[in-house]
Amino acid sequence: MNKLIFGITISLLPRTPQEVYEMLRQTGRAKSAEIRLDKVYDHAEMFADVWAEEIVKLSKPVILTFRTECHGTQWGFWKNLPKSLKKLVQDKASNVFVDFSIEFIEHWGEEIFQQLDIPPEKFGASLHNLHMVPHDLQNSLSRLKKSPAKAFLKFVPTARNHSDEKAIRNLLETWSDERPLIAFLMGTIGENSRLECLRWKSAATYCYPDGQQATAPGQLPLSRLIEHYGSKPTNEADLFCKCCGRSYVWNDQMMPGSRCMMLKNPGLPCEGILEYLLLMELAA
Repeated sequence: MNKLIFGITISLLPRTPQEVYEMLRQTGRAKSAEIRLDKVYDHAEMFADVWAEEIVKLSKPVILTFRTECHGTQWGFWKNLPKSLKKLVQDKASNVFVDFSIEFIEHWGEEIFQQLDIPPEKFGASLHNLHMVPHDLQNSLSRLKKSPAKAFLKFVPTARNHSDEKAIRNLLETWSDERPLIAFLMGTIGENSRLECLRWKSAATYCYPDGQQATAPGQLPLSRLIEHYGSKPTNEADLFCKCCGRSYVWNDQMMPGSRCMMLKNPGLPCEGILEYLLLMELAA
């Protein structure tokens, strides 16, 4: 399985139908976008076609989420997801995914496949603990690993103290499941983990558009993350060519903006320019 890398992911929480496509146009240099639809689900049927068009135009991975503690409300939303959006989610070739909470997955079980008709390759499982890092970390991870989700797993607890950052870093650096893991900490103490987690091999870190409000505790603006990663390598395979898919280790000869050395076809040089592996939108 090819691992998904969402990189810097801008989290959008539109409160009106108009804001959905307005915000999508403000994603800037973020590599991916998360769209929370829990504030606008009453308008989904009427505006879904327009939203779907803007998502396709974005040409970036998009994660659709619906946050509510009521499983019935969530079920009703996904069950009645308008055709234009559902088509994007069901298409295995599209870059549109769904984020289901682990509680939702555990509650509905096999009915997710039987009635929602969303393939496991197109949804992720997330566990958000808004109170503290669970004392039984392995139990929380076990719940995620048992999930049928194949797109990604996401573990985002709220930091109690700075030692929790070490636990998240160790989790990411020792992760062996084939599914990509998104992990960092919420809350003020967790801000540094949001900055550094890509280097620890998290598949994503979340931010909010400049000039707007955070969608989660401790979230940072997009400009802060762009500034932080603007000229620094992220991990041992830092550079990536979108033209042919080859990755390169960061060094003085291979920097962002260098031309890929891979031959796309015999005798024809690849036209790709190397970009950051996790932050593909940053290369000049």
